[in-house]
Amino acid sequence: MAFTVSRSRISPVQVIQEGTPGSIEAAAPTTAGVLTYGSAVPMNIAVDKFEFRPHSSTFTRPTDVIGRRLWNVGFNTLMSGPGSLVAATAPTVVGFKALDAMFESCAAISTYVDATSITFNPATVANSGKSATVFANPGNNKIYKAHGVLGNITLRGNPRGAVELQYRGQGLYNVPANVGSEFTSWSGGSQRAQAFLGATCTINNGTSYTPVIKSFEFDMGNTISEIDDANSTNGLFGLFISDRNPMLRVTIGADGDASAGVDWDGLYSDMTGASPTTHAVSIAWGSTGGTKCTLAALTAQVIDVQLNESGPMIDATISYKLQHATAETEWSLQIT
Repeated sequence: MAFTVSRSRISPVQVIQEGTPGSIEAAAPTTAGVLTYGSAVPMNIAVDKFEFRPHSSTFTRPTDVIGRRLWNVGFNTLMSGPGSLVAATAPTVVGFKALDAMFESCAAISTYVDATSITFNPATVANSGKSATVFANPGNNKIYKAHGVLGNITLRGNPRGAVELQYRGQGLYNVPANVGSEFTSWSGGSQRAQAFLGATCTINNGTSYTPVIKSFEFDMGNTISEIDDANSTNGLFGLFISDRNPMLRVTIGADGDASAGVDWDGLYSDMTGASPTTHAVSIAWGSTGGTKCTLAALTAQVIDVQLNESGPMIDATISYKLQHATAETEWSLQIT
């Protein structure tokens, strides 16, 4: 019996911003790769099926009718800057180029200030459809390809590792094809992410406070909707982001700070008052020079406060809805 070495855990990924939303971009293995982990199956087919059971004298069913088809896209990487702030070259750094395309496909825009910063902000509704083409090679001698991909990003950080970036999206269906040159000389770039250590969290509800931060989770909160199209052989015209509800959860040590005028009853009042008090929240990690990241929300509304037992310690998890009186300014993620 023949023996084949299994390489099923090898699954390189490419993410390429589309020049025209919904168009199929060519593979770019040397420039558009991204390092992933825990993502051996980065794409799965989703199929609508109609199970037809005719009135007859048997329980045996005929073949299902296959309807719409699309790709569910999902993989994990680490949040990091390009290691350069030169506006002419930073967008082309392998690994970060794909990450930039991922944020753009999640209704965010990137702004480059030469030698100073790179900032991601929410996009307007009109600019929320900058989709991507995603290629994956799951090790089965096939290439998976989805175009018109739109998604959602969740960032999670704790002191036991780096800040994790979870990408989940949907894209238009392409039939898996035999491997060609799509991943020849593929590169995911360098691993530039740093541990979530030496981080700084600031919460300001009128009084600025720097607590002991245990962990955070930032969810861009995108809702992806499908546009049915019976003219298409795959049943979809395309996808669009129909809503955005960004959220932030921060777990901090429930230690209080009398010198800063902070008490936990005050947090409950911020949440339940007739005129809720919003918080300015910022979380920074990494070192300057193109890898420091600062997540900021200027008017985060407290929607829940939970005190949690963690062994002998008591932690507080504050959940925020990220909102703002000015459109598209709910949050920012800046790299310096």
